[in-house]
This record gives sequence, structure tokens and C-alpha cells, in this order.
Amino acid sequence: MNVLTKNPQANAEKHPSVQLIELDCVYQQLEDPEIRKLFSNLLLMRKRGYSTRHGQGSLPIDTYDFIGTHYLMVQNLPEGKRVLGGVRMVSLSRSLIYHMPFPAMSLLNAAKATRHIDFMNRLFQEYGRPESNAIDFTYVSSWTFDPISREDASLTSYLHDLFCVANVLSHADPTREIRVACGIPRLKTDRYITNIIGYERSSDADGPLPEVQQSNLVDEPVVLLHLKNGHPFSYRRRAQMLQKIWDERLVLTPKEVTERKKAA
Repeated sequence: MNVLTKNPQANAEKHPSVQLIELDCVYQQLEDPEIRKLFSNLLLMRKRGYSTRHGQGSLPIDTYDFIGTHYLMVQNLPEGKRVLGGVRMVSLSRSLIYHMPFPAMSLLNAAKATRHIDFMNRLFQEYGRPESNAIDFTYVSSWTFDPISREDASLTSYLHDLFCVANVLSHADPTREIRVACGIPRLKTDRYITNIIGYERSSDADGPLPEVQQSNLVDEPVVLLHLKNGHPFSYRRRAQMLQKIWDERLVLTPKEVTERKKAA
């Protein structure tokens, strides 16, 4: 499954009004009216995106949205910023700051997925918890595009490129971070996450872990994926073709959380 463009630089030139924004821990920035507006637009975009794919009963918004790090694909228009897509990342270390469980474990516990829970616990035991060994875990989720953006094939391809860029280039030190995600077989996002950004299907001694139902997506079957050793070189090389876009992203990070992250 390959939806990326052959020449991402050329595609970037077609869409100069689109930029990446890194929005970190909205909870600590709610006093800022521009942050509230951007966050509201993000949630509305995600509601439209998930409702189109999963129906009106889906609920793709939760408490983790307030404490996670969002990478947004935003189009700058005369009337303001239009959120075209985004992906959310929530680390175990950030979850612990706010006394919340790692989000992947919340999903697996809700699904009573014993094999998956055992797999995650083995990962935690093997690599250690962040407060003791500086190895962190990050759950990558809520990958969404605005349905309107899908009407433009060139723009859709560029958003896929930016999704790859945000995932790969935000993973600066693979030796200190393990990433976890869920893919949806019906929409082939499991194949995308493995073939485009290098994750692998999680498995145990009995083989690949089976699908589990994700309750907030109307019991959509998903598969557990993980990335232990960082993105393969070929994936990083492709993302680096848009290094300039990444370097010029707008970073909205609260000072308080930055200091707490350094101390963690």
C-alpha cells in the first residue's frame, strides 16, 4: 500500500499554503484564545473525519487530547487556519504526569484483550519504565484527514507525505522511545502503518495478536502494532526529503510542560 508521491518536494510546491503545526499539551495553554480556536478546529475536523469512516456513533475525542502532542496539517487561508488533518501522540511519561494510564493500555483493558495486555507488560518489563530507565513509550493515534481534503487527490497525497514526516522526524532518538499504534484492517491503515512508516504487527509465542474491538469507534476491529528500533533508513530518508517543512513547523509548547518533561 503506497499512497505517497514519487516527488514529495514537487507536491509541496503545489501546496505552499499548507504547514505543519506541533501543538503540545493544550491543557496548559487553554488561556490562549488562539490555542482554543485551533484546538476546537482540530476536534471538529476529527469528528468529521471519523464520522465519515465509522458512523455517527463514533467518539474520536477523549481526555488524552488535552495532554498529548498533536501534529496538524493546516492550510493558511485569508479567513484563518483550516485544519486539514492531524495525528496525536501521547507518551507514557506524559500520562504519568497527569496520573493517567498509558492510552494503549486503556484501549486494551476496555477490550479485555489479555494477550495484548500481556504483550505490552512484557515490553514494559523488558525496556523498563521511563521514570527509572529513561525509555519512554508513545501511543500514536487519531490519524485523521478532513473529508473535504480528500476531494483533491494531490492534496491528499501531500497530507500522507506530511503524516510520514511528522511520524518519522518526531522520533528523534529511537533508542529512548518505543512507539505503539493500532491499525484498522477494514481501512487498510494497518498496512499503511507497516509499509509506509515501518511498524510491525505485534505477536507472541502463539503468533500474531488477533484483532480487538475499539469501543469508541463503534467496536471497529483493530490490530496492535509497535516500533521498537525506530523507522528503517529508507523511511527516514524519504521523510528527510521534506526536512525543510519539518524544520519550519510552528511549535506551540507550554513552558511549564517543557520543564516538567525535562525533569521526568
